[in-house]
Amino acid sequence: MMNNAKKIAQALKTVLKNTLLLSLLTLTAIFVPLIGSFILVMIPLPIVLLFAKVGRTGGAITVTLAFLITHGISRTIAVSPLSFLPFIFFVSLGIVLSELFEKNLSIEKTTFLCSLFGFSALFLFILFYSYQTNTPPLEVVKGYIAATIKKSVDLYSRMDILPEQISQIKENTEEIITFLTYTSPALALISITLTVWLNIVSAREILIMNNLPSPSFGDLTKWKAPDWYVWFFIASGTCIILPTTTLKWVGINGLMICLMVYLIQGVAIIAYFFKTKNVPRILRYVFYMFLVFQQYLLIPVILLGLFDLWVNFRKHISSPDLQ
Repeated sequence: MMNNAKKIAQALKTVLKNTLLLSLLTLTAIFVPLIGSFILVMIPLPIVLLFAKVGRTGGAITVTLAFLITHGISRTIAVSPLSFLPFIFFVSLGIVLSELFEKNLSIEKTTFLCSLFGFSALFLFILFYSYQTNTPPLEVVKGYIAATIKKSVDLYSRMDILPEQISQIKENTEEIITFLTYTSPALALISITLTVWLNIVSAREILIMNNLPSPSFGDLTKWKAPDWYVWFFIASGTCIILPTTTLKWVGINGLMICLMVYLIQGVAIIAYFFKTKNVPRILRYVFYMFLVFQQYLLIPVILLGLFDLWVNFRKHISSPDLQ
């Protein structure tokens, strides 16, 4: 009886602590835009950890309480209800991810199913908004992109950015909007997939460190795309050179998705190198941070993943004793 009381007390303490944490993260994401995007992207991580600790019931109670608290505070300060849509979206990703972790699927299936859920939810929202406003879905996307670019230009104008660069963006605004509109399916899927992948890798490592149940994905540093996937890459490239405009955009979207997959494979190769050479964790994290903030580094990492199909880089990396 005493043990049950202690377990209940511990569960309530965990729920309360995580409710406050989730509320704080949500309010920070809403009111501090500079770091809000990064916080939102990592929202699924604490959700997965929470559900692993207290189960579905405790997790659902925590999420509900956090939403009520943040919604109440935001309504007091007259924040638009639309501000909560990103929170709801990323929390939903976390819940789906925790359920997929329970099923102990492969890393490919877990990432694919969670990303598919996120992409479908976003697609359905656009369709619903399109219906509500009587606006074609493509115009909804185009309007959002145009508004985002306008905000970015206004922000750059207040920062220490060369006027020539700002003028160049303004002069090419229509071309930028067109390109981003027609590649929005790939951009959305890439953003969601990378978010899911990042949260999967982070959650799995933390679960293992805390002796909590985690999926047996195996050694992720050895992950590689199936060999047949290169044909998808070749087909996408072929579509780009065809004279039909529709196929050209299909090819560009397909090629962007291919490059994302090879980016993940390239990161796995680098992680394998770090592991075999016992590179200190702090240096690994520094490199990954550079990868996030210095986008030009993505190109060699993508090429590393792509050419691994023929070179098999990991075979040439000595691995006398993997820990």
